[in-house]
Amino acid sequence: KILRRMENCHSNICSCVKFRPGHRWQLVSGGLDGKVVHWSFNKIKALHTVVLTPPQQQAQQLVNPRFVYAMANSGMADDVVVGLGDGSVA
Repeated sequence: KILRRMENCHSNICSCVKFRPGHRWQLVSGGLDGKVVHWSFNKIKALHTVVLTPPQQQAQQLVNPRFVYAMANSGMADDVVVGLGDGSVA
C-alpha cells in the first residue's frame, strides 16, 4: 500500500530513504541522480536538496558516477552520511 508519493525532485531512481530519528514527519532520500533530498513527509514537500557534484578529474580518468547507494544517520544528530558509487563517502 502506498502511503505517500514524493515526486518532482529526483530525476532518476531514488535508491535509499531514511526517516530522521527524533524529527517526526521528516525523511532524507538519496538517488541515482546524485541528489540528497530532505523531505517533510506530512507536507509532501522538499525542504532542502544537495547535489553531489563530482570532484575535478583528469581527462583520462574514468570513475563510477556519484550515485547515492547507501545512507546512515546517528541517533538524534542532524548529520546524514551517504555512500557514493565512486567509492567516496559524503
